[in-house]
Amino acid sequence: MTNVGQELSILIVDDNPDHIRIISWALEQNKNKVRTILVRDGQTALDHLTSKGVVEEPGNQTARPDMIFLDLNLPKIDGWEVLKFIKSTPAYRRIPVIVFSSSEREEDISTAYELGANTYISKSTVFDEFSQAMDVINRYWGQIALLPRINQEGTDAVTNLHPVDRG
Repeated sequence: MTNVGQELSILIVDDNPDHIRIISWALEQNKNKVRTILVRDGQTALDHLTSKGVVEEPGNQTARPDMIFLDLNLPKIDGWEVLKFIKSTPAYRRIPVIVFSSSEREEDISTAYELGANTYISKSTVFDEFSQAMDVINRYWGQIALLPRINQEGTDAVTNLHPVDRG
């Protein structure tokens, strides 16, 4: 069983409009139906995840996306704090987080993985390489990897556990 044909809800957290356009374009090339939610700072990302109503999306039954693309250098609250929150909160820790950063420092890469990032990609990659990386991410997370789905009751459709009961 694959995720092909299922709509994926993807939260993009980045303050650079050019990066948002490139990521959005690349996601549209996916075979999956994709609904993107765009936020430009860490505080708005946390507000969206905790359902404080800052981000309003038509048909958005849950604030829990299937995947998150996260920049680390964000205004208000940085991406490090957003990543820590996601991976330390039982309701969100299973969500794949793809970090996009302009930093190629080994310390930043190691820290991102230690905090639970699923993938770390440098923004300094040339467009062709970036486009290829996005294609691989799309195919892997969108078609190959099985992702837990949250149903309307807010429970994990795979395990039937309420998100706060996960451990």
